[in-house]
Amino acid sequence: MAAADDARKLKPLLRRNREWARGVEERMPGFFASLQQQQAPSYMWIGCADSRVPANEILGLLPGEIFVHRNVANTVVHSDLNCLSTMQFAVDQLKVRHIIVCGHYGCGGVRAVLTDARVGLVDNWLRHVHDIYKRHRSWMDTLVGDEERLRALCELNVLEQCLNVCESTIMQDAWARGQKVTIHGWIYGLHNGHLKDLDITVSSQEEVEATYRSALAGIFARHSQAPSPSSESRSHSPEPGAEGSTSPPKRVVSVTSESAAAVAARAAAKRAASGHHDHDDNDNDACCGPKKGGNGLFGMLPEQACQLGAVACAAYGVYAAMFRN
Repeated sequence: MAAADDARKLKPLLRRNREWARGVEERMPGFFASLQQQQAPSYMWIGCADSRVPANEILGLLPGEIFVHRNVANTVVHSDLNCLSTMQFAVDQLKVRHIIVCGHYGCGGVRAVLTDARVGLVDNWLRHVHDIYKRHRSWMDTLVGDEERLRALCELNVLEQCLNVCESTIMQDAWARGQKVTIHGWIYGLHNGHLKDLDITVSSQEEVEATYRSALAGIFARHSQAPSPSSESRSHSPEPGAEGSTSPPKRVVSVTSESAAAVAARAAAKRAASGHHDHDDNDNDACCGPKKGGNGLFGMLPEQACQLGAVACAAYGVYAAMFRN
């Protein structure tokens, strides 16, 4: 009896789906017939499972135009076979040209890391974001206010996840064989619906280190009232000259306060010369197949449905509690 009542409660979703499909077919006759023949998206989206950040809707794209993977706090972990399998299919089979890692301000998972909140199973998943926080802790402690630190860590998380995409065997192999795939790092403002480019755009292995440094400097400059302190390296090797060090680390990605300011200034000058302007500088408040834009199928607004990567599904019940409390 209870199951029958629950089924009836979902019937409005089925009606909305029929209305949505009818509207699409009226605007574009034959759309679904052509869609079932193939999917050939140019973009892959790696985003947060938050119901307020649906990829197709905020990009204004139709089903079939973007391949989507979402999980708690938009993380890319080298042991997560769900995310890696989705990336591999997107790159090797669909031949996407762009992978967009998109976070959002006010992310509940990132906030849990900052406040050291214990919310359940998802705590284990968020250890990856904890590692980012610890890596940049000395600089973040100089920021004024919890919300400023939250905004900064949301941006840092996107930056580090882009680096994880670049360092994956999938991208290493694709670039080695000359495949054209570009990685982008964006962040979304819940309060105004604007996407912001975090200036990490990487098209080859050779660009990774310099682009990471430049983007990190930009984050330092945006959030620091004083010159930024040094950030710890992604390498865990001892610093040259430190106890236990026998040679310089093979790969050190770090930024000093002077280089942060200089790189940020060059980036701003380059954007101004090209006529590019960021979206509102104050916007830092608060199944993955591209044929299945979840909210659109039901005619729903972003906050009314949540799309999840399979690995994150088990943890999402406790993650959702962050937004209720």
